[in-house]
Amino acid sequence: MDPPRWFPLARKEARTLLTAKGPWALAVLLVLWGYRPSYAGWDGLGPDITAGFVQIAGSYLLPLGVLLLSYQSIVGERTSGSIKFTLGLPLTRTDVLVGKVLGRSAGITIPVTAAAVVLGLIGLVRFGLFSPLLFLAILLATALYIVVLVAVATAVSAVTSSTVRATGIIVGIVYLVLTIFWKTASGMIYSNLSGRAADTFNTSADGLLFALLRISPGERTGSSRTGFLVSEIRVQATIL
Repeated sequence: MDPPRWFPLARKEARTLLTAKGPWALAVLLVLWGYRPSYAGWDGLGPDITAGFVQIAGSYLLPLGVLLLSYQSIVGERTSGSIKFTLGLPLTRTDVLVGKVLGRSAGITIPVTAAAVVLGLIGLVRFGLFSPLLFLAILLATALYIVVLVAVATAVSAVTSSTVRATGIIVGIVYLVLTIFWKTASGMIYSNLSGRAADTFNTSADGLLFALLRISPGERTGSSRTGFLVSEIRVQATIL
């Protein structure tokens, strides 16, 4: 069975990132950022605090790194002129987008997974054996988050005409608004629309607020990772 038409392009994108310094530098920073042995919020997890390290690593630093490594995927080639080579291949525009997204996602996910493994080994040595299923669940949610971020950055790269404009949209809108400040912004939007104060820490009873928060890719995947940890804390409390 022949591979999909976009596969060679995806392989090229992945190889380009894996042989570059940027993704591996991000991996090192994620280890330094994620290791929080004295963070009181994970006390209920016991040895599973190691899974919490991966969640912390996937918070503010990861989305910034992924977006910066992805936003030039198309507009950068358009500016340099190398996009002509890509468009000269027997690929549709959809094939190009799919190849770019999946290839760059793989090229970033592999170093991030390596960082998670390092955090896992550190946690194993310091805190003992942790739940491999919990660790794997958070790692898979993080990988999904990377794919979503790469897709968003690639879409921005495809519709902008200059790297300066793409940078402004990626940093000013996607990262700052939709990633860092979206919980606050969605609360303000909800209050203006409904006339009620927003409780962004308890959204299950209000569909509008829940929907607003899920506009952010980080809120969608971050809630899954937090849910895994909260469930584990409850299990630990039941056992004790």
